[in-house]
Amino acid sequence: MSSLFVKKMVKAVLPPALDSLGIYDRVIRTAERKKPIWLVVMYHRVIAGSAEDPFEMGMCVATRRFRKQMQFYRDYFEPIPLTEGVRRRREGQPMPDRAVSITFDDGYADNLGIAWPILREYGIPATVFVTTGGRSEDYGLWWDRVIHAVANTGVTILDLSSLGIEDIKGKIPLSRSERKQSLTRLLSILWQQDIDKTMLAIEQLEKVLQPQPSTATLPARLTDEDIAKLHNDGMEIGAHTITHPDLRMTTDKRLQRELLLPKQLLESITGEPVNGFAYPKGLYDERVRNAVEEAGYHYAVGTVRGLNRGSETIFGIERMGAPDTSVADLKRCIAGSVNSGNGLTVQSSITRGNG
Repeated sequence: MSSLFVKKMVKAVLPPALDSLGIYDRVIRTAERKKPIWLVVMYHRVIAGSAEDPFEMGMCVATRRFRKQMQFYRDYFEPIPLTEGVRRRREGQPMPDRAVSITFDDGYADNLGIAWPILREYGIPATVFVTTGGRSEDYGLWWDRVIHAVANTGVTILDLSSLGIEDIKGKIPLSRSERKQSLTRLLSILWQQDIDKTMLAIEQLEKVLQPQPSTATLPARLTDEDIAKLHNDGMEIGAHTITHPDLRMTTDKRLQRELLLPKQLLESITGEPVNGFAYPKGLYDERVRNAVEEAGYHYAVGTVRGLNRGSETIFGIERMGAPDTSVADLKRCIAGSVNSGNGLTVQSSITRGNG
């Protein structure tokens, strides 16, 4: 019996049982009484079928679960725009009781096609942070290209030296039963490289693995027209770099480019200032944080899990990653955020660009 199966079984049984006893509600109410909370939730994709998420890497939420989660937030929280929370925090104004803001990282087409109609149905505002590079060429985001290559290859063993990364040697198995573990290792290796080395390595990977075409595992991204529509419909547009690198590893010149060019492009699309920024994968340090502010952004979000109770910086807003799970388990995650937060740098799950 696999550990993943056991984990799924526990999640299916334990959270509903504890939720039925009101335990999670009491934890959240107690936290709210101590100090008003502002929960910011991070999504990436909302998908129609499991074929779009073959390795369950933590970036996708099924449509039916997303709908139930939005109904929960509407009924149990007070949804507010992210910019409203930022304004209140800057001006020292109190938050509404049990405030929540919904965000999306990376800029997938399903944010418009699937998520946005549901959000509008429930009257919930949202913000999407767009990674801008490669969209006009119809390129997938770099980690999606890796997932796609591994999911659709006929190759059973990958020689890591073929990636052309210095000191990265050895072979990893790509049999069906071992692909997820090998994919996790491969993505971890690529995250530790300079982004230019990562992109070259992915080109080599695609040549070696020769994946079969599949629209399911290489998701579409928001076009300029999609971004303009979302903006016109009321969704806030934020920036998420050009190439989605670990910004701590970039030169000062590259860092400035990754911050300024997406802002300028998105402003040209929307005709409005782009004030929000999301750190790729939630990774930043003091140099990166200062550069974000100097680039003209008014706030930035990370991936430190917490409830934004006033001790965090406006350039390090805490966010809880949304699980593809039941409302009961979602409440477990929120309750678990009570004692989290107040960190500067965090590494989220392997694939999250998460942002």
